[in-house]
Amino acid sequence: MNEVAELIEDLEVLLDTNAPPASRTVNIDANLTIDQVQFRLRREFNAIPSVPCVQLVVAGAVVGLVTRRSLARADDTVGGASANPYEFGAGERMTLAGNSTRYQLLAFECSECGLKAHRVFYDERDLPGCAQHGGMRLVR
Repeated sequence: MNEVAELIEDLEVLLDTNAPPASRTVNIDANLTIDQVQFRLRREFNAIPSVPCVQLVVAGAVVGLVTRRSLARADDTVGGASANPYEFGAGERMTLAGNSTRYQLLAFECSECGLKAHRVFYDERDLPGCAQHGGMRLVR
C-alpha cells in the first residue's frame, strides 16, 4: 500500500457520513501524519467558527467530509492528537477508532494505607492486593 492510500485509510476515523455539504475544502499533503492532519483541521475550524464542515482532500483525492463533531470524537481515539501524553490510553493507536463503549478504568484502594491499583476488568478470582494489608476495595 502506498503512502497516500495508507493516510487516507487512517483518516477515515475523522469522517462524518451524515455531514452537510461542505463549503470549504482542506488540502492535505500525503507526507503528514494523522496527528498533524487533526491539528490542521482544528486550526481551520478555529479560524472560521461559522464553517460546520470541510471536505478533506489528500494529494488530489477526495477523502470525505469532516465536521467539528467528528473531529472532536476522533480526538478521543487517535493517540496523542490533543491528549495529555501521560494520560491513560494516550499512546500511539492505543485506543480503537469509533465511539466509546463506556469502558472505565477500575480503581482499587487499600483501606489501611491508601495504596492504589488499577484494572481494566473485574475478576473476583484475581483482585489486586496490598502487600502489607491484603485485599483492596473497589473505589470505582
